[in-house]
Amino acid sequence: MTVFNKIFSLPTLLVLSVFVSEMALDLYTPALPYIAHYFNVSNDLSQLTLSACLVGFGLGSLTHGPISDVIGRRTVLLWSFIIFIFSTFACAFATSVHALIIARFFQGYGIGAAPIITLAVIRDIYPPKEANRLMSLTGGVIALAPAIAPSIGGLLTQAYDWRSCFYVLLWVGGLLLIPLFLYMPETLKRSNDTSPTLIGFFKDLYTDTRFLIANPDFINVVIISSFMVACIWMYIGVAPFAFQLMGVSPLEFGFFYGITVAGYIVGSFVNTCYGHRFSFQALLLFGFTVIILFSFIILIIDALKIYNPLLISLCVAAHSFGLAFIFPITNTIAMKIGTKGGLTASILNGMEIFISSMAVISISVQDASSFVYISLIRLLTCIAAFAIYKFGICKRVKLLTIKD
Repeated sequence: MTVFNKIFSLPTLLVLSVFVSEMALDLYTPALPYIAHYFNVSNDLSQLTLSACLVGFGLGSLTHGPISDVIGRRTVLLWSFIIFIFSTFACAFATSVHALIIARFFQGYGIGAAPIITLAVIRDIYPPKEANRLMSLTGGVIALAPAIAPSIGGLLTQAYDWRSCFYVLLWVGGLLLIPLFLYMPETLKRSNDTSPTLIGFFKDLYTDTRFLIANPDFINVVIISSFMVACIWMYIGVAPFAFQLMGVSPLEFGFFYGITVAGYIVGSFVNTCYGHRFSFQALLLFGFTVIILFSFIILIIDALKIYNPLLISLCVAAHSFGLAFIFPITNTIAMKIGTKGGLTASILNGMEIFISSMAVISISVQDASSFVYISLIRLLTCIAAFAIYKFGICKRVKLLTIKD
């Protein structure tokens, strides 16, 4: 038992749960054009399977956190994986694209708990500086999922069909549920008070939510983080179709997408090893400089119609490298401001996914042969996020972080 406790330690379980959630989002993306062909529907309707999952993910992000503040982190995570397993089964055996869209919504709702519980657990246990390092470290490990997932999904789609992606997710989710049930501890610090009533729960939820929404520092941090996440999903939503028009196969797409995620992995590694030597302000400034610079370079490449998959992937990888210096800090600051870890994580991730899903829905893949429009939107989004940082919280970042 001791050996298994060491193997399935708390950080390991958290990383694995988020790893599977990221796999669920990205594994089947190379198959999007083939799903459209299989059901004889438009590419836009096929893309709705991704948007529906994001909407469900966002809704889950808003509900899992507050519930975990009452009944505990462990219970919410276990039930969310049960929902994920059943919905993945429905995805694998969907008989129409509309059934797949609905199943993907519930799949997104189920996996929405993993990042929320991870943030809440880190807040339950670790001080801000250590939390930043842990978020950066786990972020790099978790980033392996979207790097590996499209490659596996492309291989499965090319060797079998798109349904095989969901068969694999069903198998992986079922296997992970066992160690979660056996070894996942409860980290929520409960008071000695009697169990809250339903009215008391909603009253506290309203009070705590109003406090966060009325806090300009929290809202600014959430908007910055949400804009950065939206940049990622705008690329994910269109890239499979655009790369297909460039003659890239599903398996090759997984390789090119892996390059872009590798940028985030390298950035997380550098931030983990050397980030503690610099202030949060310096790290944020560096991150914003990198993402704005390469967003502009990507726009120029697209405007010149240089449709080279490798060059585009390398530029997006550099953009992801910069993001690795922003996300851990924005998450740490946001979680520091909130008084309840679950609710704070829910609002943070809920806003990230909501804005991202709206961004994906607003983009038509019919014009996927050109990245120019998306590149321009991504550049403006990065500039807007930097402006919010510069004029909103730049001078207060140091005050918002408690020293260890």
